[in-house]
Amino acid sequence: MRRGLALLLLLTLAFAGGAAAAWQSGIYVGKLRNPGYGTRGQTPIRLSVTNTQVRVLSAVLSLRCSVKGRVPARIGPLKPMRIRVRPDTGGAQFSMNQTIGTTRVTIVGGITPGRPLQGILDATRDTATGSCEDSAIFTAAPR
Repeated sequence: MRRGLALLLLLTLAFAGGAAAAWQSGIYVGKLRNPGYGTRGQTPIRLSVTNTQVRVLSAVLSLRCSVKGRVPARIGPLKPMRIRVRPDTGGAQFSMNQTIGTTRVTIVGGITPGRPLQGILDATRDTATGSCEDSAIFTAAPR
C-alpha cells in the first residue's frame, strides 16, 4: 500500500513538473483594460514569468478618485508571486496581496499553455482627500 502511494505521489510530481515547463519563461507584455463599462482606457503592464514565479515589473494604473477624477499611477516592481501548478489542466494560478506605501495591490491570474497570461489587478490608494481605486483585467503575451 505504501509503495503504491509513493508511486502515485512520484507520478503526480513528475506530471506537475512537466506542466510547469509548458509555458514560456521570460518577459510578458500586455494591456490593463476596463473589466466592464466605464471610463478606464487601456494602459501597459509588464510581467516576468519563470517556471515557478510571476512578478509584475511595471503597470500603469488609472486610479479613480472621488475628488480628482482619474489619476495616472505607476506601480512596480512588485514582489514575485508563487505559481501553483494545476495538474488537471496543465496550467497554473497565482495570487498576491501587497502594500506599497499607501497603495494596496491585489492580483489574481492564471497561465494556460498555448494561451496568453490573464488576470485581474485591483489597486486602492488612501489619500488625505479620500480613497482612489482601480480595477482592471489584463492579458499579456511573451515578447
